[in-house]
Amino acid sequence: MAKTRAASFVEAIKSLPNQSMWKNLEMDDDGEWVRESLIARTLVMVHDGSYNEGLDPTKSATAYVVMCTKSKKQLRGSVVESSEHASNYRAELLGALCCLLIIKAAQDIGTNDGSCTGYCDNKGVVLHC
Repeated sequence: MAKTRAASFVEAIKSLPNQSMWKNLEMDDDGEWVRESLIARTLVMVHDGSYNEGLDPTKSATAYVVMCTKSKKQLRGSVVESSEHASNYRAELLGALCCLLIIKAAQDIGTNDGSCTGYCDNKGVVLHC
């Protein structure tokens, strides 16, 4: 049975599991530009994780920005996770996961083509993705 294609980028994001990851998501326009930028290869993604054991050893957080270098449109978000397994590495992976799920949402509305550039400051995450 073929997978049903999402009608819009927002619908694709809303179809993802764990909707709490998207409660701080903000985007220019309706987000359809994310798919177009992916196809045009003008999509840039940046994420950074944060963990401060002294502040709260159960919290990992991340923030991310996705931008089209041509139109300058942006999508921004942040996630705070509570877990007994909180760590710097987990926070960085959370940011990578958010960015990869944004790519998945763009693909779910109609493309398997394109590429983007991603930036992070955690070599361990890059080598494991």
